[in-house]
Amino acid sequence: MTDQPAEQQKSARRTPMQQRSQKRVEVILTAAAALIAEVGYEAVTTSAIAERAGTSVGSLYQFFPNKDAILHALAQNYLTDMTAMGARMFPPDVVMLDDTVIIDRTVDWLIEFESSHAGFTPIFNSPYVSPELKAAEDALKNQMVGQIERILAARLPTLNADRRRVCAQIIMTMYKGALPLALAGDDSQRDMAREELKRAVLAYLAALRV
Repeated sequence: MTDQPAEQQKSARRTPMQQRSQKRVEVILTAAAALIAEVGYEAVTTSAIAERAGTSVGSLYQFFPNKDAILHALAQNYLTDMTAMGARMFPPDVVMLDDTVIIDRTVDWLIEFESSHAGFTPIFNSPYVSPELKAAEDALKNQMVGQIERILAARLPTLNADRRRVCAQIIMTMYKGALPLALAGDDSQRDMAREELKRAVLAYLAALRV
């Protein structure tokens, strides 16, 4: 049997190492998100993240130079996940559906996203963010508002672009205001808050048609 070329041997070694490194990054990010959800953005430290992730601070610093870098990576992951989830929830033909169905999907999509991404709300509601994190935050908010704008453009074509943008932002503000109720309490209370939010958005859409 002939020996593998040196480059092939290096590549074979590199792939498992890259996979292990990626796994460690994922563990660190998961730990960071959980801690941020528990104690808030400001209180989290890299030492606490490393402890929760079961790794050393030195190992953490191999991947992230500081806390902001960890939060920026989390924000980028959230943006990727939201884009993918939005594509599933809002295919091109969604605008042809009934208002009630569209609002159901929109509210459920936003609540599902926030509830399945532990650190999302504390990170994006914190005033203490780096310029890089603020840029990621703006991109994520634009992604949310953009999906709503696309639906409004199809459902209410008489709205001009400026007003459509404002209306989409108002719907997002309604959602953010109701979110704590939709995520707190028992199942019955959460369901009630979710349905009341949908009713409020539907009423707002009806008013826009007048």
